[in-house]
Amino acid sequence: MLERIEYRLLDKLSTHLEHDKDLAEELRVDPQAAIRKAVARTKKENPPVPPNEDKITYRTAVVVVLSAVILIVVGVVGYKWFAIPGAEDLKVPEFLVAIGSTALGALAGLLVPGGKIEK
Repeated sequence: MLERIEYRLLDKLSTHLEHDKDLAEELRVDPQAAIRKAVARTKKENPPVPPNEDKITYRTAVVVVLSAVILIVVGVVGYKWFAIPGAEDLKVPEFLVAIGSTALGALAGLLVPGGKIEK
């Protein structure tokens, strides 16, 4: 029994075949070689963007994580500030400490420069 496989952007391939007669002919002659050639050409023409060069995603992640850290700090300070008078032994909930620590670690991981990638 054949396994169900998801083909992405097959409609774009179909449209491209209508305009590129050479590729259509190559597919008729040797489909596997033509698809391998198209995949190689696509990878060459559209290389993936390295994470350190994707500025919008990087900045968005930094802003979101930084806002989480700020909200946690404000929450903890507010929790202690508006505590019931006479409750000096009031402890900060552990989930706030865990979220704050995780967000601070994530922020540090985002801001530390990565290793150099040799090409």
